[in-house]
Amino acid sequence: MRGTYLWYRRVGQWMIAHGGGKVINIGSAVGIRAQIPRPSYEPAKAAIIHNTVCLAVEWAPYKINVNCISPGFIETPFQERNRK
Repeated sequence: MRGTYLWYRRVGQWMIAHGGGKVINIGSAVGIRAQIPRPSYEPAKAAIIHNTVCLAVEWAPYKINVNCISPGFIETPFQERNRK
């Protein structure tokens, strides 16, 4: 989360100075509901989702739109090979 926080701080200052902008974060369905125990990945994605909500409210007056895309599991040949 440290890198994400530092990015928010820097880009937020820039967007405020330039009259607004859009931020799209990448979360994950496992940030909303745990599925496979990954003690670092799932909490980090949950933090990104929560930060999205907080920043959307905080930055709205500055015409900065903040959203998060949280895809779920996608079955791919790579995933299939790893299950064997």
